[in-house]
Amino acid sequence: MSAADLIVMLPRAGQTQVKWTFRDRASGEVLSRGDLGEAEPPRELAARAILIAPSTEILVRRLDLPVRHESEARRAAPFALEEELASGLEETRIAVGPRQPDGSRLAFAAAGSLVERWQTIAARVGVRPAVLVPDAWALSADAGELVVAESGRDLLFFNNTGTGPVCGRIEAGFAATVLPALLGQTRPERLAITPGVDLPSFGDSAPQLSGLEPIDAGARIASLDPSVLRMLPALLGRQHAAATDWSGMIRPLRRVAALAAAALALFVAVSVGEGAYLRAQSDVIDVRAEDAFRAAFPDVERVVNLDAQLRQRAGAASGSEASVFLQLAGALSTTLADGGDIQVEALRFDGTRGELGVTATYPDFASFEALSRRAEANGLVIEDGGARQAGGVLTGDFIVRQR
Repeated sequence: MSAADLIVMLPRAGQTQVKWTFRDRASGEVLSRGDLGEAEPPRELAARAILIAPSTEILVRRLDLPVRHESEARRAAPFALEEELASGLEETRIAVGPRQPDGSRLAFAAAGSLVERWQTIAARVGVRPAVLVPDAWALSADAGELVVAESGRDLLFFNNTGTGPVCGRIEAGFAATVLPALLGQTRPERLAITPGVDLPSFGDSAPQLSGLEPIDAGARIASLDPSVLRMLPALLGRQHAAATDWSGMIRPLRRVAALAAAALALFVAVSVGEGAYLRAQSDVIDVRAEDAFRAAFPDVERVVNLDAQLRQRAGAASGSEASVFLQLAGALSTTLADGGDIQVEALRFDGTRGELGVTATYPDFASFEALSRRAEANGLVIEDGGARQAGGVLTGDFIVRQR
C-alpha cells in the first residue's frame, strides 16, 4: 500500500460528531472510516492528517500587506481583517501564511473557542504532520475564475478573480441571495459549476460556463500538491505541522532528570576514576562501556579515546553531581512547559563550554522574548544566535547555559 492519509472532518460550532476517513493517497481508495467518538482511526499507519474545516467557520482572505517580514505580517493582519470579523480581535484566532509569488499572503480567521476545540481534536487524532484546510479549498485546482460546486445542500465556491472572498461555503437557505451577490461582485468571465447549481439570469453579460463532476472534498484536497498545502496559514499552530514532536521527546527529561543524572554520574565515576581497572578487564567490558557511552551520547559517530571523549561530553560531572547536559536539558524542558509555542527542532551539547545549542521554531519574536524571560526565572541564560523566516514561521538558533 502506498502512503495513506487520515482525513478528519472538523465540526461546526455547536456540532459534536467528528468523522474520519482513512484513504490511500495514490488510488483514492477508502480503506476505512468511522466516527472519532466511536472508533479509533489507524493513526499509526497514516503518513499525515488532513483536517478539513467547514468554510462557514473560517474567514479566508488574500492580503496585500506592505511588510517584508513574517512577524510584521502577523501583527498587521488583524487590523486588515478587523472590519470583517464577526467577533472582536480578542475572541478571534488569526493566522497568516507565507508570502505568495505575487506578494500577497493568505489569512485565516476563526473564533478562538472553536479553534481551541479543533486543536483538541488534532491532539486526539495524534498524527503529524497535520494541516488544516477549508473544505472549499477542494476547488482550488479547477479551471475557472469562479468555481461553484454542490456540497450536500450547500454550495462551495473558490474565487480566482482577485476580487472579493477567496473561498467559502454558502448555506442552502441563503444561496438564492448570496450567489447572485457573489457573481455580481466578482464578475467572472469563466464560471465552472457542478450539476445542480442554480444560476441567476445573467442577461447579456453571461460568463463562459464549463461543467464539473460532483466533488468529494476529502479526496480532492488529499490529491493537491503538498506545496499548495504548505502555503496555507497554520491556524492550529506550527506544532501540528511539524513531522516530529521534539518538545514532547525532551519532556520526559524533566521527570527523570534526577535519576538519569545519578546514573550518568556513576558511569562517569566508574569510567574515569577506574579507567585502569577497565583497561585491565576483558574486551567484553570495554565493549559494554563503549555501548553505554554511545547510548548516553547517540550523536557520537566514532569512539577513539573513551576517557577523553567522556570528560568532554560530561564536563566536570563527578560523584553525585548531575551532568551539565541533563541539568540544561531538564531546565529547558521545564521552561518550555511553562507556556508559549516554541517547538524544538534539534539539540546540540558542547561539553567543553557547558552549553546546549538549540534550533527551534516559533511564530514571532515576542514568543522568543517570553522564552528568555522564563529561562531567566529558571536559572538559565539564553544567547540569541539569530533567526530566519520561511513558510510563515521563524526558525532560530540559540545557546542555553546555566546562569
